[in-house]
Amino acid sequence: MVRKPEINNWACPLPRRPGRAVATRHLPHIPFRTQTGRSIAHAKVSITIYPGLKTGNPRFFRAISGVNFQKTTVAFNEDSRVKIPTILHLCRLGYTYLSLNKAKWDETNNIFPDIFKESISRINSDLKLAAGDLTRLFDEIALSLENEDLGKVFHEKLLDQSGVRLIDFKYFDNNSFHVVTELTCKKDEEEFRPDITLLINGMPLVFIEVKKPNNQDGIQAELNRIHKRFQNKKFRNFVNITQLMIFSNNMEYQEDSLEQLEGAFYATTAYGKVSLNYFREDKESNFDLNKILKPIDQAGKSLLTF
Repeated sequence: MVRKPEINNWACPLPRRPGRAVATRHLPHIPFRTQTGRSIAHAKVSITIYPGLKTGNPRFFRAISGVNFQKTTVAFNEDSRVKIPTILHLCRLGYTYLSLNKAKWDETNNIFPDIFKESISRINSDLKLAAGDLTRLFDEIALSLENEDLGKVFHEKLLDQSGVRLIDFKYFDNNSFHVVTELTCKKDEEEFRPDITLLINGMPLVFIEVKKPNNQDGIQAELNRIHKRFQNKKFRNFVNITQLMIFSNNMEYQEDSLEQLEGAFYATTAYGKVSLNYFREDKESNFDLNKILKPIDQAGKSLLTF
C-alpha cells in the first residue's frame, strides 16, 4: 500500500490556484526516503504538483510508487528553493527541459551535435546545407573554441548574419532552446558541473549557479571557484563558448551591501577575475513579463522527464 507523504514546506513560486494540478513528473532531487532508507532517486516515482491550498499549506504533493514512504518534509536546499523554480520559469519562457540520460553531446565543448545540426539546417533552409556542410561547420566551431582569445572568433561567428547563421536573430522563435542540469565540463581528470546550462541551437551559451537562500557565503564562494576554474587552460573550450553566467540565491538584493551576497547576478567570462553585475528593473518600462510566459500547466509538460 502506498502512503501519501506530508509536504510541509515548498518554495516554488507558483500562483495560488487551489486544487489544480500543474504537472506530473519524476523528481529525483526531492529528498524523500523510503522505509528501507533508499533515496527516491532509486525508486520509480511520479509526483503531481498542486499549487497552494486554502489550508495554508503552500504546496501539496501526491506520490504514486511501488514503495512505501515515511512522513517527511522537503529539505531547505538549493534544489527545492532555487534550482527547480528556475527550471520551471525557464520552461515558461519557452525552454524545453532535456534529460541527459539518452542525450549525446561532444564532451570537448558540450555542444549537442544532433540539435546543433538540425537547428542550423532549419534556420538556414535557404542555403540548403548538406550533411557534409553541417559537419564541417561543427568542426570549424570546435576548432575556434581552442583559441586563446576568450572566444572572440566564436562570438563573432555567433553574431554574423551574412553567411551561415548560428542564431536567427530576425525570427527568434526559429531557434531551439533547451535547459539541462548537471552538464559536466571535463578535460582529463579535472571537471566542474554547473547547476543549470542553457542550450541555444544545441550550443551551451549560458550557465546558472544556484545557491541556498540565506547562505551568506554561497555566491561569493562560487565566484571564487569560477576564478580558479577559468584560469585553468584545460577549461578553455568551455570558457570560450560561454556567453553569460548567472548566480542566484533567489533573494532580494541588499542594496547597502558592498559584496554580492543576496540576489541574482550576471557576468561574462574572463581568464582571470570575473565581475558580477546586478539585474536592474526599469521602473518606467511598460514591459509585461506575463505576456511572454507560458501557463504553468503548459510549461510543466516539458518537465515530465525531469
